[in-house]
Parts: sequence; C-alpha cells; structure tokens
Amino acid sequence: MRTVEEPPTATAQDLWLMDGGCPSLGDTYGPNREHYQGPDQGRFERVMSLHHALEKGSFNDVLRQAFGDPTAVTVRRDSIRVAACDHD
Repeated sequence: MRTVEEPPTATAQDLWLMDGGCPSLGDTYGPNREHYQGPDQGRFERVMSLHHALEKGSFNDVLRQAFGDPTAVTVRRDSIRVAACDHD
C-alpha cells in the first residue's frame, strides 16, 4: 500500500502491509497482532479492511467487469491507471 507520505524510492517490499508494516501507516505486532504501532490506528485499520476485502476476492467479479482480466490497476489521488498484465 503506497500512500502520499511514502518516499518515491520505496519499493513494493518496503510497503508490504503484512510483513513489517508500511512506514506511514504503521504495523501491528504481538502473538495475535493485537498491538498497534504507528501514527494513526484508525487509518491503518481502514487500509487493512480494504486490503483484506481485495485479498479475499470479495470484489473479483465487479473488478473484472470494470477493468478486465488480467489487469494491473493503480489508484492515485488524481487518476486510475489500468494496464494489461501477465499472470505468469
């Protein structure tokens, strides 16, 4: 998850929510990931809810209908970019 606060040099690995958190969003830790460390827990929880909904596949049919398959969709504050991609 890349936010506007992330440096342009941040890699996908730097921004991976599930392993070390995202620098501007924070992270959870503990045996059940029950503790939060970061600047805004509410924002982190909203982003994680979106992440889980997309990962779970709840919106797959709607997204395929809107953007096609296979595609890579990049959403920015001022634009949405859709590009064909190869799953291999």
